[in-house]
Amino acid sequence: MAKPLVSDLTERKHRNLIPFKPGQSGNPRGRPKGARNKLGEEFLAELYNDFEANGRAAIERVREEDPAAYLRVIVSVLPKELKIDRRPLGFRTDQHRVKVCRPSWVGRSDAG
Repeated sequence: MAKPLVSDLTERKHRNLIPFKPGQSGNPRGRPKGARNKLGEEFLAELYNDFEANGRAAIERVREEDPAAYLRVIVSVLPKELKIDRRPLGFRTDQHRVKVCRPSWVGRSDAG
């Protein structure tokens, strides 16, 4: 006979669970401040110090010895989506371009 996937005891425990209400947390006090960040901050400080000392040389070495890795690094730090404004000088519309670029004397009756 095959062993059941869930034991009777586990199934009985799960039947009595009530999910959290919207906006309610299972850990109301949350994680203590700095608990997760301390190691990350130390690591980033050490990484920064190392980069200050060796960063330029390391980048140059990777670029020369492993161009594919160099390009992967560049792509990994770029945003996934780049928003490029293809309008000349960032004008919203042709009418906006005409309005902004038209000399102030054009269209005045006293211009002459």
